[in-house]
Amino acid sequence: MNASEAVRLIDRATLPSAVQGRQAGRMRTAAGALSRRTLFAAKAALLMRRLHEFTALLYERDAAGEPVNVDALDGRILIPAPWGRAGYAQWGLVPSERDILRSIVRGRRDRLFWYDALSRAWHVNVDRYPTAAAAHEAIERDAITPEAWHAAYAAWRRRQ
Repeated sequence: MNASEAVRLIDRATLPSAVQGRQAGRMRTAAGALSRRTLFAAKAALLMRRLHEFTALLYERDAAGEPVNVDALDGRILIPAPWGRAGYAQWGLVPSERDILRSIVRGRRDRLFWYDALSRAWHVNVDRYPTAAAAHEAIERDAITPEAWHAAYAAWRRRQ
C-alpha cells in the first residue's frame, strides 16, 4: 500500500458512508499514514464507524414506534449488513474488510448480532439490547482495536 492509498483509507474511516470523493488537503496526513500501525488504526476506526451507523439504522422506528429495519418478532435484520455479501459495497467496504468484519462480529463477546444458519439470516439481540444506546455501548465496550483488526487480518490472510 502506498502513501496515497493509506491517506484514502484514513479518509474513509473518518467520513460517513454516504460521503464519497476526494477532499482538499489529504496529503497533510501522508507522513503519519506510512506506519502500519496507523493503517491498522484506520481500518479499526472504519469498521467501528460502520458498526455504529448500521446499529443506528437497526434501531430506527416508524411513527407508531415499530422497528422499520428489524423484524419486531425475532430481531431478524431486514437491511443489508456491512459484513454481508449483498451489503458491504453499500457501506463503502471492500471484500476483505467485509470478511474481516464478519469474523469480528461472529467473535464478539457481547453477542449483539447473531447468525441463524437455518434461516440464513442475521439478527440483532433486541432482548439483551432493547435500545440503540445499549447497543452502541456494547459496541464501544468490545471495540475493534488496531490490534483486533491486525489479528483478524492475519487470520484472513492465512485463509486466502
